[in-house]
Amino acid sequence: MVEDPSPRSRTAWALAVTTFVLALLAGAGQATAAPRITVSKTSGLNPAGDTITVNGTGFDVTKGIYVAVCVDNGPGQVPTPCLGGVDTGGSGGGSAWISSNPPSYGNGLATPYGPGGSFSVTLTVAAIDPVTGTDCRRVACAAVTRADHTRTGDRSQDARIPLSFAAPAPKPTPTTQAPPPPPPATTTTVAPTTTTTTAPPSTTTAPPSSAAATTTAAEITETAAAPTAPDRTGWWLGGGAAVLAAAAVLVVLRVRRARAATPSDPS
Repeated sequence: MVEDPSPRSRTAWALAVTTFVLALLAGAGQATAAPRITVSKTSGLNPAGDTITVNGTGFDVTKGIYVAVCVDNGPGQVPTPCLGGVDTGGSGGGSAWISSNPPSYGNGLATPYGPGGSFSVTLTVAAIDPVTGTDCRRVACAAVTRADHTRTGDRSQDARIPLSFAAPAPKPTPTTQAPPPPPPATTTTVAPTTTTTTAPPSTTTAPPSSAAATTTAAEITETAAAPTAPDRTGWWLGGGAAVLAAAAVLVVLRVRRARAATPSDPS
Protein backbone atom coordinates (compact mmCIF):
# COMPACT_ATOMS: atom_id res chain seq x y z
CA MET A 1 0.00 0.00 0.00
CA VAL A 2 1.40 3.37 -1.10
CA GLU A 3 1.21 6.06 1.43
CA ASP A 4 0.14 9.59 0.50
CA PRO A 5 3.08 11.93 0.11
CA SER A 6 3.67 14.35 2.87
CA PRO A 7 2.38 17.90 2.51
CA ARG A 8 5.95 19.09 1.96
CA SER A 9 6.43 16.66 -0.92
CA ARG A 10 3.19 17.74 -2.55
CA THR A 11 4.23 21.40 -2.36
CA ALA A 12 7.63 20.73 -3.91
CA TRP A 13 6.06 18.77 -6.72
CA ALA A 14 3.56 21.54 -7.48
CA LEU A 15 6.34 24.13 -7.59
CA ALA A 16 8.33 21.99 -10.01
CA VAL A 17 5.38 21.60 -12.34
CA THR A 18 4.59 25.32 -12.20
CA THR A 19 8.18 26.24 -12.97
CA PHE A 20 8.26 23.87 -15.90
CA VAL A 21 5.04 25.27 -17.35
CA LEU A 22 6.24 28.86 -16.95
CA ALA A 23 9.48 27.98 -18.67
CA LEU A 24 7.59 26.45 -21.56
CA LEU A 25 5.38 29.52 -21.83
CA ALA A 26 8.35 31.84 -21.73
CA GLY A 27 10.14 29.83 -24.39
CA ALA A 28 7.07 29.82 -26.56
CA GLY A 29 6.74 33.56 -26.14
CA GLN A 30 10.34 34.15 -27.13
CA ALA A 31 10.01 31.81 -30.09
CA THR A 32 6.93 33.57 -31.46
CA ALA A 33 8.01 37.16 -30.72
CA ALA A 34 9.28 39.08 -33.77
CA PRO A 35 10.92 42.48 -33.95
CA ARG A 36 8.62 45.22 -35.24
CA ILE A 37 9.24 48.81 -36.29
CA THR A 38 7.09 51.82 -37.13
CA VAL A 39 8.16 54.94 -39.04
CA SER A 40 6.73 58.42 -38.55
CA LYS A 41 6.72 59.24 -42.28
CA THR A 42 7.10 56.83 -45.17
CA SER A 43 6.12 58.73 -48.35
CA GLY A 44 6.50 62.16 -49.87
CA LEU A 45 9.85 62.68 -48.19
CA ASN A 46 11.71 65.80 -49.21
CA PRO A 47 14.40 64.75 -51.71
CA ALA A 48 16.70 67.50 -50.48
CA GLY A 49 16.57 66.21 -46.89
CA ASP A 50 14.04 65.10 -44.31
CA THR A 51 13.82 63.50 -40.86
CA ILE A 52 11.98 60.36 -39.76
CA THR A 53 11.47 58.72 -36.38
CA VAL A 54 11.83 54.93 -36.18
CA ASN A 55 10.34 53.10 -33.19
CA GLY A 56 11.01 49.40 -32.51
CA THR A 57 9.78 46.71 -30.14
CA GLY A 58 10.37 43.00 -29.58
CA PHE A 59 14.10 42.95 -30.35
CA ASP A 60 16.50 40.52 -28.73
CA VAL A 61 18.35 42.60 -26.19
CA THR A 62 21.32 40.25 -26.38
CA LYS A 63 21.97 41.24 -29.99
CA GLY A 64 23.03 44.63 -31.18
CA ILE A 65 21.42 46.17 -34.28
CA TYR A 66 21.82 49.07 -36.67
CA VAL A 67 18.84 51.24 -37.53
CA ALA A 68 19.32 52.94 -40.90
CA VAL A 69 17.90 53.72 -44.36
CA CYS A 70 19.31 51.21 -46.82
CA VAL A 71 18.68 49.72 -50.24
CA ASP A 72 16.07 46.98 -49.81
CA ASN A 73 17.40 43.85 -51.47
CA GLY A 74 14.40 41.72 -50.50
CA PRO A 75 13.51 39.27 -47.69
CA GLY A 76 16.42 37.25 -46.31
CA GLN A 77 18.98 39.53 -48.01
CA VAL A 78 21.24 42.00 -46.27
CA PRO A 79 19.85 45.52 -46.77
CA THR A 80 22.84 47.34 -48.26
CA PRO A 81 24.31 49.81 -48.99
CA CYS A 82 23.01 52.08 -46.29
CA LEU A 83 22.81 55.84 -46.75
CA GLY A 84 25.79 57.54 -45.21
CA GLY A 85 27.48 54.20 -44.53
CA VAL A 86 27.19 52.42 -41.22
CA ASP A 87 27.68 55.07 -38.55
CA THR A 88 29.17 53.18 -35.61
CA GLY A 89 29.98 56.51 -34.01
CA GLY A 90 26.36 57.60 -34.10
CA SER A 91 27.34 61.16 -35.06
CA GLY A 92 26.19 61.25 -38.68
CA GLY A 93 22.45 61.17 -38.01
CA GLY A 94 21.86 58.73 -40.87
CA SER A 95 21.91 55.60 -38.70
CA ALA A 96 21.89 54.49 -35.06
CA TRP A 97 23.57 51.68 -33.14
CA ILE A 98 21.38 49.94 -30.56
CA SER A 99 23.02 47.48 -28.16
CA SER A 100 22.76 46.69 -24.48
CA ASN A 101 26.00 44.66 -24.45
CA PRO A 102 28.35 46.23 -27.03
CA PRO A 103 32.07 45.49 -27.22
CA SER A 104 34.18 47.59 -24.91
CA TYR A 105 34.87 50.20 -27.58
CA GLY A 106 31.10 50.60 -28.06
CA ASN A 107 30.45 51.80 -24.54
CA GLY A 108 29.13 55.34 -24.83
CA LEU A 109 28.52 54.94 -28.55
CA ALA A 110 25.74 52.38 -28.66
CA THR A 111 22.30 53.20 -27.24
CA PRO A 112 20.92 50.45 -24.96
CA TYR A 113 17.52 48.88 -25.55
CA GLY A 114 14.48 50.01 -23.63
CA PRO A 115 11.99 47.66 -21.93
CA GLY A 116 10.86 44.74 -24.09
CA GLY A 117 13.64 45.26 -26.62
CA SER A 118 12.37 48.71 -27.63
CA PHE A 119 14.07 51.79 -29.01
CA SER A 120 13.25 55.14 -30.68
CA VAL A 121 15.67 57.00 -32.93
CA THR A 122 15.48 59.95 -35.34
CA LEU A 123 17.26 59.68 -38.70
CA THR A 124 18.16 62.28 -41.30
CA VAL A 125 17.58 61.09 -44.87
CA ALA A 126 17.91 62.45 -48.40
CA ALA A 127 17.03 61.00 -51.79
CA ILE A 128 20.62 61.02 -53.04
CA ASP A 129 23.39 59.87 -50.72
CA PRO A 130 26.67 61.71 -51.34
CA VAL A 131 28.65 58.91 -49.63
CA THR A 132 27.43 55.87 -51.57
CA GLY A 133 25.90 57.64 -54.57
CA THR A 134 22.61 55.83 -53.96
CA ASP A 135 19.53 57.50 -55.45
CA CYS A 136 16.45 56.30 -53.59
CA ARG A 137 14.24 57.63 -56.39
CA ARG A 138 15.73 55.02 -58.72
CA VAL A 139 16.14 52.05 -56.36
CA ALA A 140 13.96 50.71 -53.53
CA CYS A 141 15.01 52.08 -50.15
CA ALA A 142 13.60 51.28 -46.73
CA ALA A 143 13.96 52.09 -43.06
CA VAL A 144 15.56 48.90 -41.76
CA THR A 145 17.02 47.15 -38.75
CA ARG A 146 19.81 44.59 -39.13
CA ALA A 147 22.25 42.84 -36.81
CA ASP A 148 25.31 44.95 -36.07
CA HIS A 149 28.85 44.18 -37.18
CA THR A 150 29.27 41.59 -34.43
CA ARG A 151 26.65 39.30 -36.09
CA THR A 152 26.55 40.30 -39.75
CA GLY A 153 25.08 36.97 -40.89
CA ASP A 154 22.19 37.00 -38.39
CA ARG A 155 18.93 37.86 -40.15
CA SER A 156 16.70 37.37 -37.08
CA GLN A 157 16.70 41.08 -36.26
CA ASP A 158 15.82 42.26 -39.76
CA ALA A 159 12.79 44.52 -40.18
CA ARG A 160 11.98 46.92 -43.02
CA ILE A 161 9.43 49.55 -44.03
CA PRO A 162 9.67 50.97 -47.58
CA LEU A 163 10.23 54.70 -48.03
CA SER A 164 9.54 56.96 -51.00
CA PHE A 165 10.55 60.49 -51.84
CA ALA A 166 8.52 63.20 -53.47
CA ALA A 167 9.22 64.00 -57.09
CA PRO A 168 11.50 66.99 -57.46
CA ALA A 169 9.76 70.26 -58.13
CA PRO A 170 9.62 70.90 -61.86
CA LYS A 171 12.00 73.51 -63.10
CA PRO A 172 10.26 76.66 -64.19
CA THR A 173 9.74 76.75 -67.89
CA PRO A 174 11.65 79.59 -69.41
CA THR A 175 9.26 82.24 -70.52
CA THR A 176 9.80 82.93 -74.16
CA GLN A 177 8.70 86.40 -74.91
CA ALA A 178 7.41 86.98 -78.38
CA PRO A 179 9.53 89.46 -80.24
CA PRO A 180 7.96 92.89 -80.35
CA PRO A 181 6.00 93.57 -83.52
CA PRO A 182 7.92 95.46 -86.15
CA PRO A 183 7.28 99.18 -86.18
CA PRO A 184 4.59 100.22 -88.61
CA ALA A 185 5.88 100.99 -92.06
CA THR A 186 6.43 104.70 -92.47
CA THR A 187 5.09 105.95 -95.77
CA THR A 188 6.71 109.18 -96.81
CA THR A 189 4.40 111.08 -99.10
CA VAL A 190 6.37 113.39 -101.34
CA ALA A 191 4.32 116.38 -102.28
CA PRO A 192 4.07 116.59 -106.05
CA THR A 193 6.19 119.35 -107.53
CA THR A 194 3.93 121.96 -109.05
CA THR A 195 5.46 123.47 -112.16
CA THR A 196 3.85 126.72 -113.05
CA THR A 197 4.20 127.50 -116.73
CA THR A 198 3.32 131.05 -117.66
CA ALA A 199 1.78 130.91 -121.09
CA PRO A 200 2.22 133.89 -123.38
CA PRO A 201 -0.77 136.12 -123.50
CA SER A 202 -3.26 134.80 -125.96
CA THR A 203 -4.06 137.05 -128.90
CA THR A 204 -7.46 135.54 -129.03
CA THR A 205 -9.76 137.23 -126.68
CA ALA A 206 -12.14 134.83 -125.11
CA PRO A 207 -15.72 135.79 -125.62
CA PRO A 208 -16.74 137.91 -122.69
CA SER A 209 -19.49 136.97 -120.41
CA SER A 210 -22.87 138.52 -120.92
CA ALA A 211 -22.18 141.34 -118.48
CA ALA A 212 -18.68 141.91 -119.83
CA ALA A 213 -19.98 141.74 -123.41
CA THR A 214 -22.57 144.40 -122.68
CA THR A 215 -19.93 146.66 -121.20
CA THR A 216 -17.56 146.12 -124.16
CA ALA A 217 -20.30 146.78 -126.71
CA ALA A 218 -21.16 150.01 -124.96
CA GLU A 219 -17.52 151.06 -125.04
CA ILE A 220 -17.28 150.28 -128.79
CA THR A 221 -20.46 152.22 -129.50
CA GLU A 222 -19.15 155.15 -127.56
CA THR A 223 -15.85 155.01 -129.44
CA ALA A 224 -17.58 154.91 -132.83
CA ALA A 225 -19.84 157.80 -131.93
CA ALA A 226 -16.96 160.02 -130.89
CA PRO A 227 -14.06 159.55 -133.38
CA THR A 228 -10.86 161.24 -132.60
CA ALA A 229 -9.65 164.27 -134.63
CA PRO A 230 -7.54 163.32 -137.72
CA ASP A 231 -3.85 163.82 -137.60
CA ARG A 232 -3.31 166.87 -139.92
CA THR A 233 0.44 166.41 -140.04
CA GLY A 234 0.07 163.22 -141.99
CA TRP A 235 -2.47 164.80 -144.35
CA TRP A 236 -0.13 167.65 -145.26
CA LEU A 237 2.73 165.31 -145.90
CA GLY A 238 0.55 163.14 -148.12
CA GLY A 239 -0.78 166.11 -150.04
CA GLY A 240 2.69 167.55 -150.63
CA ALA A 241 3.92 164.27 -152.00
CA ALA A 242 1.01 164.12 -154.42
CA VAL A 243 1.71 167.66 -155.71
CA LEU A 244 5.35 166.84 -156.31
CA ALA A 245 4.43 163.69 -158.19
CA ALA A 246 1.98 165.57 -160.40
CA ALA A 247 4.57 168.26 -161.22
CA ALA A 248 7.07 165.62 -162.20
CA VAL A 249 4.55 164.00 -164.54
CA LEU A 250 3.86 167.37 -166.22
CA VAL A 251 7.53 168.00 -166.75
CA VAL A 252 7.97 164.69 -168.45
CA LEU A 253 5.00 165.27 -170.72
CA ARG A 254 6.25 168.67 -171.85
CA VAL A 255 9.65 167.34 -172.65
CA ARG A 256 8.14 164.64 -174.86
CA ARG A 257 5.95 167.16 -176.68
CA ALA A 258 8.86 169.50 -177.36
CA ARG A 259 10.81 166.68 -178.95
CA ALA A 260 7.87 165.72 -181.09
CA ALA A 261 7.40 169.30 -182.46
CA THR A 262 11.01 169.87 -183.55
CA PRO A 263 11.46 168.94 -187.32
CA SER A 264 14.10 166.37 -188.17
CA ASP A 265 17.23 167.19 -190.31
CA PRO A 266 16.52 166.51 -194.18
CA SER A 267 20.02 165.48 -194.89
